Amino acid sequence: MRGPGEDDEAQPVALRYADAYQYQNVFGPLLKMEADYDKQQKESQSKDGLVVRWDVGLNKRRVAYFTFPSDEEVARLMVGDELQLRHVGTNADGTRTTWVGVGSVLKFTANEEVGLELRSGGGKAPVEHSTGFSVDFLWKSTSFDRMQAAMKAFALDETSVSGYIYHLLLGHDVDPQELRTTLPQRMSAPNLPELNHSQVNAVASVLRRPLSLIQGPPGTGKTVTSATIVYHLAQQNQGQVIVCAPSNVAVDQLAEKIEQTGLKGAFYTLVPIRPRSRGERRFLRTFAGASLTAHTSLSIPARVAFQLRLTPFNSTPTFARMERP
Repeated sequence: MRGPGEDDEAQPVALRYADAYQYQNVFGPLLKMEADYDKQQKESQSKDGLVVRWDVGLNKRRVAYFTFPSDEEVARLMVGDELQLRHVGTNADGTRTTWVGVGSVLKFTANEEVGLELRSGGGKAPVEHSTGFSVDFLWKSTSFDRMQAAMKAFALDETSVSGYIYHLLLGHDVDPQELRTTLPQRMSAPNLPELNHSQVNAVASVLRRPLSLIQGPPGTGKTVTSATIVYHLAQQNQGQVIVCAPSNVAVDQLAEKIEQTGLKGAFYTLVPIRPRSRGERRFLRTFAGASLTAHTSLSIPARVAFQLRLTPFNSTPTFARMERP
């Protein structure tokens, strides 16, 4: 029996699906195509002629520091990304020796160096050399594996999402639902800019309904609105609020706005996030009322603040369009 996306031909995306199996059969092959393309793009990148300086970390592992000729690839790198470092040397007898080491990006220095901590090949690293190194970008399938696992859970586990979310994702007609909640007298959150009329409507819409879609062009304050939504959901004390975004940068920006509201809890969890500058190592504090750590399960909590990536469906969820002031 083949798994989703294995040697399947891509089918057209529909606005309505009979069940979660059909949904998985359509999006599984598309997701595999996206993963294959991403892998090809990642592994096609390599840089030669790098200068390396060597160090040893506190855990006794070798750390190689180097800079790229241009910062194009550095901008795409994140802490934790995997790279392969290579060096070809010439022995005294004229023979050539090739060394290969694989490691993870540990940090970025103030001088825009990439710090690569080696987990293989470090014991035989050519630390006597500083020139003639090459680096290859390695692809990790983790995020795509999680998406495939989520679709599998959606198809096989009827408790993975509520019936309301299930039918909405499949494009089925569903009756509108409104939650029993008391709207705050003041919609704007502490230490954040005052909301305009369309932003207030967006916040109120999310607080009253189980699923909402907020849309607006750049500059309409979606990040401030999202942070305000998280603030009010946390104030309701109905459980954790899980916030997701399509990139680390988006999570970073949203987390900063959330922290400005003054949300505090009985405990904090430190989660490493992308540094603003190459030499800065920052952490994201998660709150008892707003959990911003990675959530790999498809299980939906009692309250969903917003979904940033939705598949097309006929039955449109509550929709709030944001406008520029």
